[in-house]
Amino acid sequence: MSYTSETGSLGIAIQPVKGTFTAPTDYMKVQGIELNPEGEKIIPDVEIGASSDITDVFQGTYKISGSIDSYVRPEAVGILFKGALGRYTASGSLGLGAYLHNFEASGVLPWISVKKSISDDIQVFDYTDCKVEGFQIDINASEPATAKFDIVGISDEVGTAGTANFESAPMLIATQATINIGGVAVSAKKATLSYKNNLDANDFRVGSRFLGDIVEKRREIDLSMDIVLDTTSKLYEKSFYGGATKTEASFDVHAERVDIWIESASLIGTSALPYKMLFSIKNAVFMAAPTPAKGDDLVVIPLELKAIKSGTQNIFEIHIWNGKTSY
Repeated sequence: MSYTSETGSLGIAIQPVKGTFTAPTDYMKVQGIELNPEGEKIIPDVEIGASSDITDVFQGTYKISGSIDSYVRPEAVGILFKGALGRYTASGSLGLGAYLHNFEASGVLPWISVKKSISDDIQVFDYTDCKVEGFQIDINASEPATAKFDIVGISDEVGTAGTANFESAPMLIATQATINIGGVAVSAKKATLSYKNNLDANDFRVGSRFLGDIVEKRREIDLSMDIVLDTTSKLYEKSFYGGATKTEASFDVHAERVDIWIESASLIGTSALPYKMLFSIKNAVFMAAPTPAKGDDLVVIPLELKAIKSGTQNIFEIHIWNGKTSY
């Protein structure tokens, strides 16, 4: 008998205590689950006087690593955003079943528990002490927005089947997205947001197969976009010269706020508010914006931006409007 992936499930939860698995609070609709152990096997080098064949294999270090791929739906994904950014606050009820959630890149990252069920619970695994290494959001014209989350963890075990109550929020589509740079909407053909926590996932210690801890290091947030050439954006001048009014290279660095809005036509509960998300980079440096020209192709600028901390403001925020009371 053969089995298909589509009848499986992915359950996730914030894990309050390190070392203790937390049963899923949310089940997320996903395209793929590539979360598995990385178990090293130790094979000693050849010894003089030993056999010409391999005679010993030992268990080495062990950790969890992989990714979760999904369309962007503004509900269960909030757990993974909380895991990636660290700080979470709820704005409370907006009335008639609508709620606002705020995620900020700040503080210590929480532990995450993950339950992976394969094909009607033929295999079920519980992953404990996981952290979100980062994520990538892709928004391409006339396509659903997609997300990929990279996960690292300390341990796993065979689990028992759970009751998969999947999220009901609609997926978000690029045709209902708006990208603003410096408060002005730009004409983008695609955008890719990359967020990395650069976790130290190699903290192995003598006397154990498992990671001692998973510690976050300096985060990196990058945004790349293909922008249709216009006469007002001055992307080339901002990136290479250091400002919109400059006419040659200088020592200045140009930065602006970038907001990516994406919403659904579906309304939350009985409210007049749509399901939506806002990704906000408070200070994005223009890294590069070359002007390619080839044949009769449409001129499209590959813009590269990098988030940097400025003063006391948050470097990066995500806001979600949905029908969930809290995370």
